Amino acid sequence: MGDLKYKSEVELWLYLVIIGSCAAMLPLLFLKPFSWVAFFIVAGTWLFMLDILFNTRYIIKGDVLVVRCGAFFKSSVSIHSIKEITGSRSIVSSPALSLDRIAIRYNKYDEVMISPKDRDAFISHLLEVNSNIVVSVKRKAA
Repeated sequence: MGDLKYKSEVELWLYLVIIGSCAAMLPLLFLKPFSWVAFFIVAGTWLFMLDILFNTRYIIKGDVLVVRCGAFFKSSVSIHSIKEITGSRSIVSSPALSLDRIAIRYNKYDEVMISPKDRDAFISHLLEVNSNIVVSVKRKAA
């Protein structure tokens, strides 16, 4: 079995926040005289937000779950250390682009909240590696 990649589900409100933030910074590009500092701040912010938007994913590599959120966040979790998967609507910062999240509890006290687009297939693949995971997540309607 090769690497299994799951993109994050993205909610509409997040698209609106990102588009609104980008639009709000647009006037900085038209300052007179032209400011390279403003240009790099705007461009850097846009690239950072777009990187997170398009590069948040969850990868199952053998018996390891790799969580990526843009270029600056990467975490690896042994699937054999996962104890429980539960549903969550927590607003706590996490590598998830939706509030329809799952909380993955692993080791003794560790937890990561993610929002895979195809949640049921994602959980099924984790269970193929570690059938001892306790799952208490409502299945999504098809």
